[in-house]
Amino acid sequence: MFIMNIFQRAYLTFAFLALFITLHPDQVEAVEIVKKECTYHFNRVGAVPGRASCQYNDFVDFACEPTSCLTKQPRGFESLYYYGCHASDFSADRKLVHAAQYVRRDTYASVQDWDGSWWDCPYNIPGHHNDQYLVCTDCYYVPPKP
Repeated sequence: MFIMNIFQRAYLTFAFLALFITLHPDQVEAVEIVKKECTYHFNRVGAVPGRASCQYNDFVDFACEPTSCLTKQPRGFESLYYYGCHASDFSADRKLVHAAQYVRRDTYASVQDWDGSWWDCPYNIPGHHNDQYLVCTDCYYVPPKP
C-alpha cells in the first residue's frame, strides 16, 4: 500500500506540473490578423523574419506578409516606384526610385531605393502618385523590444 501511495503522489505532482506549464499565460499568445495602412513607414525587411514592417505612426509597428501589401492603384510592394526625386541635400536627382522602404513626411516621402540610396520624393509631381502608400491585409502587432 505504501508503494501505491508514493506512485500516486508522484503522478499527481507531475500532473499538476504539466497542467501548470500548459495553462501558463505566457506559453501561448493569440495573434490577431488585421489590415493596416502604412501611412507613416513601410520596410520590406521587418523585425520579424520574412515579414515586412508597416507603421501608421512612429510608435506602433506591425509585421505584415509582404505579398498582402498593395497601393490603391493596385500595385504590390515590389512594384512601388516614386518619381522626380532628389538627394536630401539637393546634390543629385533621380527620375525613378524603386522603393524598398519609405518614411512619409508632410510634403514628401523619404524613400530608400533597393540599391540602398535614400531620396526625397515630393508629393506634387504631376501625373505620378508620389503620395501613395501601402495597405497590408495580413498583419499583426509587434511589441517594442525592451
